[in-house]
Amino acid sequence: MASSALLHPVRLRIVQTLLADGDLTPHQLHARLVDVPIATLYRHVNHLASHGLIEVAQEQQVRGTSEKTYRVTPGMANPTPGTSNP
Repeated sequence: MASSALLHPVRLRIVQTLLADGDLTPHQLHARLVDVPIATLYRHVNHLASHGLIEVAQEQQVRGTSEKTYRVTPGMANPTPGTSNP
């Protein structure tokens, strides 16, 4: 259930940050949420992505690894009553 994924305070802060600041990489998110350990941040970003609340906006190769930029899923930025599950 996607709505329950937002019940965790760190996940809610991630979504709020993406809504306020736009597309961000996990490292950019970490610069804004400095009290959240990077490993915890990655875990919560993956959880939000697996529930369809955020999505990969861009992916590029950086020093031999894939760097993903995330954004809030378009339907979540302005939810309507029909898009949320009670």
